[in-house]
Amino acid sequence: MDSRTAILLVLGLALLLWPRRPDVKIKPGVNMRGLQPEILPVIDVYRDLASRHRFEAWITDAVAPRDNPSFHPEGLALDLRRPDRVVLPNGEAAFIDPAFAEQVAEELQADLGGQYDVVLETTHIHTEFDPDRRPA
Repeated sequence: MDSRTAILLVLGLALLLWPRRPDVKIKPGVNMRGLQPEILPVIDVYRDLASRHRFEAWITDAVAPRDNPSFHPEGLALDLRRPDRVVLPNGEAAFIDPAFAEQVAEELQADLGGQYDVVLETTHIHTEFDPDRRPA
C-alpha cells in the first residue's frame, strides 16, 4: 500500500469514527420561519444533551399563534419533545422515566443560563428567550 492510499484509508476511518452530533428532527407541520437568533442556542444545547444522554431530539412547536401570552408568535420560544416520551405501537404516548426528563430540563436550563426559561410540561419541554422574565 502506498502512502497516498494509507492516508486516504486513515481519513476515511477518522470520518467513520468521528463523534457526530445527532440531528434535531422537526415534527411535520412545525413552522420554523421567523425564529429569532436569540432562541437558536436552545437547538444547539438540546442537540448536545441528546448526544450526551442518547435520546432522539425533536422540535414539536416553534413559531405559532397563541390565544394566551406566549413567545411563540414572536419566534422566541421552542417546544421540545420530552426525552422520556415514547410512542407505543397503538400510537399512544407513554413516559418511561419522568425523573430523566426532569434531569434534562434542569441541565438545559443550567446550560442556557438566566435569560432563558425552561419549563417541563406534561407533553414537552417549553423553552423561551426571556431576558426580562415575562410570564410564560
